[in-house]
Amino acid sequence: MLSSAYRQGTHGAHAGEKVDPENKLLWQFPRRRLDGETLRDAMLAVSGQLNPKAGGPSVFPELPPELQKSAGAQWKVSVDVAERNRRSVYVFVKRNLRYPLFALFDAPDRNETCARRFVTTTAPQALTMLNDSIVIGFGKALADRVTKEVGAGREKFIDRAFYLTTGRPATSEENAAMLGFLTRHKGTTSEAATDLCHALLNLSEFLYVD
Repeated sequence: MLSSAYRQGTHGAHAGEKVDPENKLLWQFPRRRLDGETLRDAMLAVSGQLNPKAGGPSVFPELPPELQKSAGAQWKVSVDVAERNRRSVYVFVKRNLRYPLFALFDAPDRNETCARRFVTTTAPQALTMLNDSIVIGFGKALADRVTKEVGAGREKFIDRAFYLTTGRPATSEENAAMLGFLTRHKGTTSEAATDLCHALLNLSEFLYVD
């Protein structure tokens, strides 16, 4: 971890791009997408729900309703919300019932003795981030957090929500686009805020380390 190759940034010099466009010599850190476990932790963190408690037994986070019905007693959701919102390293691992978000985002196959994590880009990943009730719930929690912190003013709401999800201030064009979205939204103020935060969780800047 102290090597110069490991500590390279993702934005290298143009000279490196000319000499080694495929980055075989590791002159820059390759852009990478968050895995399922890190993605869940990131959504919990920005929405203000992440429980950093260390140690203790495994936890069972909520499942999508259709999967919970079939899982039944195999997956008893942790009653304490704070407990089930602990980091993903504590999520219970069951070979024949993998947590959907982890499975979609390339969690290793637990049926293999020496499993390997592959990196894929598939339509179900995008559809889950757009339509899954749990992900939408993270968007609502983020909207609630931002509203509590800065109030209902649109400009302040946009600034804070964007900064939490991307780690940088929005540009004037991005600000205008988000303000236009909130203005044109047909639902209530709360629904518009939730939809905007849900959209921010789907940004490449949130899903990728760049």
